[in-house]
This record gives sequence, C-alpha cells and structure tokens, in this order.
Amino acid sequence: MKISRILIRVILALVFIVAISSCTKSGGPTVAAGDVDYYTCTMHPWVHSKKPGTCPVCAMDLVPVYKNKPQGDQANHEIERHSRLRIKPRPRIRTGSRNSPPPSPR
Repeated sequence: MKISRILIRVILALVFIVAISSCTKSGGPTVAAGDVDYYTCTMHPWVHSKKPGTCPVCAMDLVPVYKNKPQGDQANHEIERHSRLRIKPRPRIRTGSRNSPPPSPR
C-alpha cells in the first residue's frame, strides 16, 4: 500500500515535469541583432517591423531580412527552389461547344 502511494507520487511528479517542460517555447535560431535589417511577412512583403512579432494582416510570424545578404539573393534562392517544376501544356479537348447560344428547337 505504501509502495503504491510512493509510485503514484513519482509518476505524477514525472508527468508534471514533462508537462511544464513542454509548455516552454524553445528559442529559435539565434541571430546576431546587427545582422537583421528588419522583419517582414512572407505573404505581405510591405509589412516591415524592427522587432520580431506577427503580421498585423494575417498573424503569421515575421521573418528576418538580413543586412549582409542582398534581398535579391534571398528571393532568388526561393525562385530557384521552385523553378525545377515544369508544366507541360495540355492538349485541348474538343467538346463541340461554342460561345454562341444553342440553336432553337423546331
């Protein structure tokens, strides 16, 4: 009886410790403050902020734009990643439909 109470307390303590440790937000990659020019939203590039936060339009996390890397290089990397996708033109399927109204029934 005494052992089961101790075992239950140990299990509850472990669950409590795991729950507390999982609630803390881990710090993202550390960036030197001098390297960041400003923070912007990936969906709304006109949104600029001097400190990290969320976009006022869509509430997404703002991402850093670095001073030492030209902005074109950051965009080019994203374009290069997506430029491998090639879409072949599909042949048109003739269905016999036209933009004119159907003939009137007789």
